[in-house]
Amino acid sequence: MLKADSAETKALLQRFELGDLWGVGRRLVERLAVIGIRTGWDLAQADPSASADSSASRSSALPWSCVASAELR
Repeated sequence: MLKADSAETKALLQRFELGDLWGVGRRLVERLAVIGIRTGWDLAQADPSASADSSASRSSALPWSCVASAELR
């Protein structure tokens, strides 16, 4: 079992693009890319209160309820 703060976990999550995580669809991948989140590691390190810049849709705040329980496919 991997620990959340281990080097192995970091390396694994850095290899996974968001679209490879269960429950993260194409539209969510596009919305998160706007704010620089492209890998599982980026998502794990992201601030839950972060939102996209003003050029993006008002509904582009991070949908943590959708991705908090994302699992690797």
